Amino acid sequence: MQPVRQLMSVISRLASQQACFFTPADLRSILPEHSETAFKTLLSRAVREGHLTRLCRGLYLYEKANPDRGLILLRIPAHLDT
Repeated sequence: MQPVRQLMSVISRLASQQACFFTPADLRSILPEHSETAFKTLLSRAVREGHLTRLCRGLYLYEKANPDRGLILLRIPAHLDT
């Protein structure tokens, strides 16, 4: 399976309306065999292809989980503190 598909397959199983934010550290264990550079490239590709939305440096949103749009801004700080 292609790395982007593998990554998105796991994310789609993990994500929910309340758990739709991911940091690179959250996702790194999905593809441990990839170098750090390859992993960052993979995240960029997932964003470019529309699978993830980069909210800010180090925080990604999986929009297919249908997050409550009104709460996105309120939840971001909690994920940045980790």
